[in-house]
Amino acid sequence: MDAELQGWLRARDWPRVRDHFARVAPVSAADFESRGLATMSLQPGAGGARLALPDLRRALDLQPHNPVLAVNLLQGLIDAGEVAEACRLSSAAVQALPASADLRDKHVQALVAAARWDDALQAVTAEAKGVDGQALWAALREELQSRWWRPLSLGGLSLRLPCPDDRDFITRSFRDRAFMTRFHRFQPADDASIDQFIQRSGSRPRLNRRLDWIVHRGAEAIGLASLVDLDHEQRRAELLVGFPQAEGHPAAAALKASLAAMQFAFGALKLNRLISYVYGDNPASQANTLHLGLRQEGLLREHLRVDGVALDLHVNGLLAREYFADARLLRLLQRWGGEHSS
Repeated sequence: MDAELQGWLRARDWPRVRDHFARVAPVSAADFESRGLATMSLQPGAGGARLALPDLRRALDLQPHNPVLAVNLLQGLIDAGEVAEACRLSSAAVQALPASADLRDKHVQALVAAARWDDALQAVTAEAKGVDGQALWAALREELQSRWWRPLSLGGLSLRLPCPDDRDFITRSFRDRAFMTRFHRFQPADDASIDQFIQRSGSRPRLNRRLDWIVHRGAEAIGLASLVDLDHEQRRAELLVGFPQAEGHPAAAALKASLAAMQFAFGALKLNRLISYVYGDNPASQANTLHLGLRQEGLLREHLRVDGVALDLHVNGLLAREYFADARLLRLLQRWGGEHSS
Protein backbone atom coordinates (compact mmCIF):
# COMPACT_ATOMS: atom_id res chain seq x y z
CA MET A 1 0.00 0.00 0.00
CA ASP A 2 1.50 3.35 -0.99
CA ALA A 3 2.20 6.07 1.57
CA GLU A 4 -0.41 8.44 0.18
CA LEU A 5 -3.20 5.88 0.60
CA GLN A 6 -1.98 5.09 4.12
CA GLY A 7 -2.22 8.76 4.96
CA TRP A 8 -5.82 8.95 3.72
CA LEU A 9 -6.70 5.90 5.81
CA ARG A 10 -5.12 7.33 8.96
CA ALA A 11 -7.03 10.58 8.38
CA ARG A 12 -10.22 8.64 7.56
CA ASP A 13 -10.44 10.61 4.34
CA TRP A 14 -12.92 8.15 2.86
CA PRO A 15 -13.80 10.16 -0.29
CA ARG A 16 -10.16 10.07 -1.39
CA VAL A 17 -9.94 6.36 -0.60
CA ARG A 18 -13.04 5.76 -2.72
CA ASP A 19 -11.67 7.89 -5.57
CA HIS A 20 -8.34 6.06 -5.41
CA PHE A 21 -10.00 2.67 -5.93
CA ALA A 22 -12.14 4.07 -8.70
CA ARG A 23 -8.86 4.43 -10.61
CA VAL A 24 -6.84 1.51 -9.18
CA ALA A 25 -8.13 -2.03 -8.72
CA PRO A 26 -7.55 -3.50 -5.25
CA VAL A 27 -5.05 -6.34 -5.07
CA SER A 28 -4.00 -6.97 -1.49
CA ALA A 29 -6.06 -7.78 1.59
CA ALA A 30 -5.37 -4.25 2.85
CA ASP A 31 -6.69 -2.82 -0.42
CA PHE A 32 -9.94 -4.74 -0.24
CA GLU A 33 -10.32 -3.86 3.44
CA SER A 34 -9.75 -0.15 2.71
CA ARG A 35 -12.29 -0.06 -0.09
CA GLY A 36 -14.84 -1.91 2.01
CA LEU A 37 -14.38 0.42 4.98
CA ALA A 38 -14.70 3.44 2.70
CA THR A 39 -17.97 2.09 1.31
CA MET A 40 -19.41 1.52 4.78
CA SER A 41 -18.30 4.93 6.03
CA LEU A 42 -19.65 6.85 3.05
CA GLN A 43 -22.94 4.92 2.99
CA PRO A 44 -23.87 4.28 6.63
CA GLY A 45 -26.53 1.68 7.33
CA ALA A 46 -27.53 -1.67 5.96
CA GLY A 47 -27.28 -0.68 2.28
CA GLY A 48 -23.67 0.44 2.47
CA ALA A 49 -22.71 -2.58 4.57
CA ARG A 50 -24.18 -4.95 1.99
CA LEU A 51 -22.19 -3.24 -0.76
CA ALA A 52 -19.00 -3.53 1.31
CA LEU A 53 -19.35 -7.21 2.15
CA PRO A 54 -17.71 -8.63 -1.01
CA ASP A 55 -14.57 -6.56 -0.34
CA LEU A 56 -14.49 -7.42 3.35
CA ARG A 57 -14.93 -11.12 2.56
CA ARG A 58 -12.18 -11.00 -0.07
CA ALA A 59 -9.79 -9.33 2.39
CA LEU A 60 -10.33 -12.11 4.94
CA ASP A 61 -10.00 -14.78 2.25
CA LEU A 62 -6.53 -13.40 1.46
CA GLN A 63 -5.53 -13.29 5.14
CA PRO A 64 -7.78 -15.79 6.93
CA HIS A 65 -5.97 -15.53 10.28
CA ASN A 66 -6.03 -11.74 10.53
CA PRO A 67 -8.30 -10.81 13.49
CA VAL A 68 -8.68 -7.19 12.37
CA LEU A 69 -10.07 -8.29 9.01
CA ALA A 70 -12.39 -10.74 10.73
CA VAL A 71 -13.67 -8.02 13.05
CA ASN A 72 -14.35 -5.69 10.10
CA LEU A 73 -16.25 -8.40 8.24
CA LEU A 74 -18.29 -9.24 11.32
CA GLN A 75 -19.25 -5.59 11.78
CA GLY A 76 -20.28 -5.44 8.13
CA LEU A 77 -22.42 -8.55 8.50
CA ILE A 78 -24.10 -7.18 11.63
CA ASP A 79 -24.76 -3.80 10.00
CA ALA A 80 -26.14 -5.53 6.89
CA GLY A 81 -28.52 -7.65 8.96
CA GLU A 82 -26.73 -10.88 8.05
CA VAL A 83 -26.73 -11.91 11.68
CA ALA A 84 -26.90 -15.67 11.20
CA GLU A 85 -23.69 -15.61 9.16
CA ALA A 86 -22.14 -13.22 11.70
CA CYS A 87 -22.88 -15.70 14.49
CA ARG A 88 -21.40 -18.64 12.56
CA LEU A 89 -18.30 -16.75 11.52
CA SER A 90 -17.69 -15.17 14.92
CA SER A 91 -18.04 -18.52 16.68
CA ALA A 92 -15.44 -20.08 14.40
CA ALA A 93 -13.18 -17.03 14.66
CA VAL A 94 -13.23 -17.05 18.46
CA GLN A 95 -12.28 -20.74 18.48
CA ALA A 96 -9.45 -20.13 16.00
CA LEU A 97 -8.18 -16.92 17.66
CA PRO A 98 -9.23 -17.09 21.33
CA ALA A 99 -6.74 -14.39 22.38
CA SER A 100 -8.54 -11.66 20.43
CA ALA A 101 -10.74 -9.64 22.77
CA ASP A 102 -12.13 -7.71 19.78
CA LEU A 103 -13.35 -10.94 18.19
CA ARG A 104 -14.99 -12.04 21.43
CA ASP A 105 -16.71 -8.67 21.62
CA LYS A 106 -18.00 -8.99 18.06
CA HIS A 107 -19.21 -12.51 18.81
CA VAL A 108 -21.34 -11.19 21.65
CA GLN A 109 -22.62 -8.36 19.44
CA ALA A 110 -23.59 -10.87 16.75
CA LEU A 111 -25.50 -13.04 19.22
CA VAL A 112 -27.35 -10.00 20.59
CA ALA A 113 -28.19 -8.82 17.07
CA ALA A 114 -29.59 -12.29 16.34
CA ALA A 115 -31.62 -12.23 19.59
CA ARG A 116 -29.88 -15.42 20.71
CA TRP A 117 -30.16 -14.35 24.32
CA ASP A 118 -29.15 -17.56 26.09
CA ASP A 119 -26.05 -17.87 23.92
CA ALA A 120 -25.27 -14.18 24.42
CA LEU A 121 -25.51 -14.61 28.19
CA GLN A 122 -23.10 -17.56 28.07
CA ALA A 123 -20.66 -15.66 25.85
CA VAL A 124 -20.70 -12.42 27.83
CA THR A 125 -20.26 -14.37 31.08
CA ALA A 126 -17.25 -16.17 29.62
CA GLU A 127 -15.90 -12.81 28.45
CA ALA A 128 -16.01 -11.55 32.02
CA LYS A 129 -13.54 -14.24 33.11
CA GLY A 130 -10.73 -12.53 31.21
CA VAL A 131 -9.18 -9.13 31.74
CA ASP A 132 -10.57 -7.62 28.54
CA GLY A 133 -14.00 -6.15 28.11
CA GLN A 134 -15.19 -6.37 31.70
CA ALA A 135 -16.28 -2.73 31.91
CA LEU A 136 -17.63 -2.77 28.36
CA TRP A 137 -19.95 -5.70 28.97
CA ALA A 138 -20.90 -5.17 32.62
CA ALA A 139 -24.28 -3.55 31.86
CA LEU A 140 -25.14 -6.10 29.17
CA ARG A 141 -24.15 -8.98 31.42
CA GLU A 142 -26.31 -7.63 34.24
CA GLU A 143 -29.27 -7.23 31.90
CA LEU A 144 -28.92 -10.69 30.40
CA GLN A 145 -28.60 -12.30 33.81
CA SER A 146 -32.23 -11.34 34.43
CA ARG A 147 -33.19 -13.74 31.58
CA TRP A 148 -36.01 -11.37 30.67
CA TRP A 149 -36.83 -13.33 27.50
CA ARG A 150 -37.97 -16.41 29.43
CA PRO A 151 -41.61 -16.85 30.56
CA LEU A 152 -42.58 -16.13 34.15
CA SER A 153 -44.83 -18.66 35.87
CA LEU A 154 -46.88 -18.36 39.02
CA GLY A 155 -49.95 -20.17 40.27
CA GLY A 156 -50.99 -21.67 36.94
CA LEU A 157 -50.41 -18.46 34.97
CA SER A 158 -47.51 -17.61 32.70
CA LEU A 159 -46.29 -14.23 31.52
CA ARG A 160 -44.71 -14.50 28.08
CA LEU A 161 -43.27 -11.98 25.64
CA PRO A 162 -45.72 -10.97 22.89
CA CYS A 163 -45.44 -12.95 19.65
CA PRO A 164 -47.31 -12.85 16.33
CA ASP A 165 -49.75 -15.51 17.57
CA ASP A 166 -50.96 -12.98 20.17
CA ARG A 167 -51.86 -10.35 17.59
CA ASP A 168 -55.62 -10.99 17.63
CA PHE A 169 -55.73 -10.79 21.43
CA ILE A 170 -53.62 -7.63 21.49
CA THR A 171 -55.77 -6.01 18.81
CA ARG A 172 -59.00 -6.83 20.65
CA SER A 173 -57.53 -5.56 23.90
CA PHE A 174 -56.16 -2.29 22.52
CA ARG A 175 -59.44 -1.57 20.71
CA ASP A 176 -61.59 -2.35 23.73
CA ARG A 177 -62.27 1.19 24.85
CA ALA A 178 -63.80 0.20 28.19
CA PHE A 179 -60.73 -1.89 29.06
CA MET A 180 -58.15 0.64 27.88
CA THR A 181 -59.91 3.36 29.85
CA ARG A 182 -58.92 1.39 32.94
CA PHE A 183 -55.57 0.04 31.71
CA HIS A 184 -53.79 2.62 29.51
CA ARG A 185 -55.93 5.37 28.00
CA PHE A 186 -53.22 6.71 25.73
CA GLN A 187 -52.05 3.48 24.07
CA PRO A 188 -52.53 3.80 20.27
CA ALA A 189 -54.55 0.99 18.71
CA ASP A 190 -53.61 1.34 15.02
CA ASP A 191 -51.99 -1.55 13.15
CA ALA A 192 -48.52 0.04 13.21
CA SER A 193 -48.61 0.44 17.00
CA ILE A 194 -49.73 -3.16 17.45
CA ASP A 195 -46.91 -4.34 15.17
CA GLN A 196 -44.42 -2.30 17.20
CA PHE A 197 -45.75 -3.74 20.46
CA ILE A 198 -45.06 -7.26 19.17
CA GLN A 199 -41.76 -6.53 17.44
CA ARG A 200 -40.04 -4.82 20.33
CA SER A 201 -40.29 -8.02 22.37
CA GLY A 202 -37.33 -9.22 20.30
CA SER A 203 -35.01 -6.46 21.51
CA ARG A 204 -33.51 -5.46 24.82
CA PRO A 205 -35.64 -3.84 27.54
CA ARG A 206 -32.74 -1.54 28.39
CA LEU A 207 -33.05 -0.05 24.90
CA ASN A 208 -36.86 -0.14 24.75
CA ARG A 209 -37.19 1.20 28.32
CA ARG A 210 -40.06 -1.24 28.81
CA LEU A 211 -40.89 -4.93 29.06
CA ASP A 212 -44.28 -6.31 27.99
CA TRP A 213 -45.90 -9.67 28.66
CA ILE A 214 -49.06 -11.45 27.61
CA VAL A 215 -50.66 -13.24 30.55
CA HIS A 216 -51.65 -16.80 29.65
CA ARG A 217 -53.63 -19.49 31.38
CA GLY A 218 -52.48 -22.57 29.52
CA ALA A 219 -52.63 -21.66 25.84
CA GLU A 220 -55.25 -18.93 26.35
CA ALA A 221 -54.19 -15.28 26.43
CA ILE A 222 -56.16 -13.54 29.17
CA GLY A 223 -54.30 -10.37 30.18
CA LEU A 224 -51.52 -7.85 29.73
CA ALA A 225 -48.67 -6.88 32.02
CA SER A 226 -45.88 -4.37 31.49
CA LEU A 227 -43.01 -2.56 33.10
CA VAL A 228 -42.87 0.82 31.37
CA ASP A 229 -40.61 3.85 31.74
CA LEU A 230 -38.04 1.26 32.77
CA ASP A 231 -34.98 3.09 34.04
CA HIS A 232 -32.07 0.78 34.83
CA GLU A 233 -29.90 3.62 36.07
CA GLN A 234 -32.45 4.93 38.57
CA ARG A 235 -33.73 1.39 39.26
CA ARG A 236 -37.42 2.11 38.79
CA ALA A 237 -40.36 1.35 36.51
CA GLU A 238 -44.13 1.77 36.26
CA LEU A 239 -46.20 -1.41 36.66
CA LEU A 240 -49.25 -2.03 34.46
CA VAL A 241 -51.48 -5.12 34.75
CA GLY A 242 -54.90 -5.57 33.18
CA PHE A 243 -57.46 -8.16 32.07
CA PRO A 244 -59.83 -7.20 29.23
CA GLN A 245 -62.56 -9.62 30.35
CA ALA A 246 -62.25 -8.96 34.05
CA GLU A 247 -65.52 -10.65 34.87
CA GLY A 248 -64.21 -13.92 33.42
CA HIS A 249 -61.04 -13.92 35.50
CA PRO A 250 -61.19 -13.74 39.29
CA ALA A 251 -59.17 -11.25 41.29
CA ALA A 252 -56.65 -14.01 42.05
CA ALA A 253 -55.49 -13.96 38.41
CA ALA A 254 -54.72 -10.25 38.58
CA LEU A 255 -52.94 -10.75 41.89
CA LYS A 256 -50.84 -13.61 40.53
CA ALA A 257 -49.87 -11.71 37.38
CA SER A 258 -49.01 -8.60 39.39
CA LEU A 259 -46.98 -10.58 41.89
CA ALA A 260 -45.05 -12.38 39.12
CA ALA A 261 -44.17 -9.05 37.50
CA MET A 262 -43.21 -7.51 40.84
CA GLN A 263 -40.99 -10.45 41.79
CA PHE A 264 -39.23 -10.21 38.44
CA ALA A 265 -38.81 -6.45 38.75
CA PHE A 266 -37.37 -6.54 42.26
CA GLY A 267 -35.64 -9.93 42.09
CA ALA A 268 -34.28 -10.39 38.57
CA LEU A 269 -34.01 -6.77 37.37
CA LYS A 270 -33.00 -5.59 40.86
CA LEU A 271 -35.15 -2.48 40.64
CA ASN A 272 -35.50 -0.40 43.77
CA ARG A 273 -38.91 1.12 43.09
CA LEU A 274 -42.17 0.35 41.32
CA ILE A 275 -44.79 2.98 40.57
CA SER A 276 -48.46 2.59 39.71
CA TYR A 277 -50.58 5.45 38.43
CA VAL A 278 -54.34 4.94 38.75
CA TYR A 279 -56.98 7.16 37.15
CA GLY A 280 -59.26 8.86 39.62
CA ASP A 281 -62.39 7.41 38.03
CA ASN A 282 -61.23 3.83 38.74
CA PRO A 283 -61.59 3.37 42.52
CA ALA A 284 -61.64 -0.43 42.23
CA SER A 285 -58.18 -0.43 40.63
CA GLN A 286 -56.86 1.90 43.30
CA ALA A 287 -58.18 -0.40 46.03
CA ASN A 288 -56.57 -3.42 44.32
CA THR A 289 -53.29 -1.55 43.99
CA LEU A 290 -53.18 -0.80 47.70
CA HIS A 291 -54.18 -4.39 48.50
CA LEU A 292 -51.17 -5.51 46.48
CA GLY A 293 -48.89 -3.69 48.91
CA LEU A 294 -48.23 -0.44 47.10
CA ARG A 295 -48.64 2.74 49.12
CA GLN A 296 -50.40 5.86 47.98
CA GLU A 297 -47.78 8.58 47.78
CA GLY A 298 -49.80 11.37 46.29
CA LEU A 299 -52.89 12.59 44.49
CA LEU A 300 -52.49 14.78 41.43
CA ARG A 301 -55.78 16.63 41.37
CA GLU A 302 -57.37 17.20 37.95
CA HIS A 303 -54.07 16.14 36.41
CA LEU A 304 -55.51 14.88 33.12
CA ARG A 305 -58.20 16.04 30.76
CA VAL A 306 -59.90 13.21 28.89
CA ASP A 307 -62.86 13.91 26.61
CA GLY A 308 -63.22 17.29 28.26
CA VAL A 309 -63.34 15.85 31.79
CA ALA A 310 -60.67 16.62 34.39
CA LEU A 311 -59.35 13.50 36.13
CA ASP A 312 -57.36 13.02 39.31
CA LEU A 313 -54.36 10.69 39.21
CA HIS A 314 -53.37 8.53 42.17
CA VAL A 315 -49.62 8.03 42.57
CA ASN A 316 -48.65 4.76 44.28
CA GLY A 317 -45.23 3.31 44.99
CA LEU A 318 -43.44 0.33 46.46
CA LEU A 319 -39.77 -0.01 47.41
CA ALA A 320 -37.77 -3.21 47.10
CA ARG A 321 -37.09 -3.38 50.83
CA GLU A 322 -40.82 -3.06 51.54
CA TYR A 323 -41.62 -5.78 49.04
CA PHE A 324 -39.08 -8.25 50.44
CA ALA A 325 -40.27 -7.57 53.98
CA ASP A 326 -43.94 -8.22 53.18
CA ALA A 327 -44.83 -11.50 54.92
CA ARG A 328 -48.21 -11.71 53.18
CA LEU A 329 -46.64 -11.57 49.72
CA LEU A 330 -44.09 -14.16 50.81
CA ARG A 331 -46.87 -16.53 51.83
CA LEU A 332 -48.68 -16.01 48.51
CA LEU A 333 -45.52 -16.65 46.51
CA GLN A 334 -44.81 -19.83 48.41
CA ARG A 335 -48.41 -20.99 48.01
CA TRP A 336 -48.30 -20.42 44.24
CA GLY A 337 -44.86 -21.87 43.66
CA GLY A 338 -42.77 -18.72 43.39
CA GLU A 339 -39.56 -17.59 45.08
CA HIS A 340 -39.21 -14.55 47.32
CA SER A 341 -35.47 -13.90 47.46
CA SER A 342 -33.72 -10.58 47.75
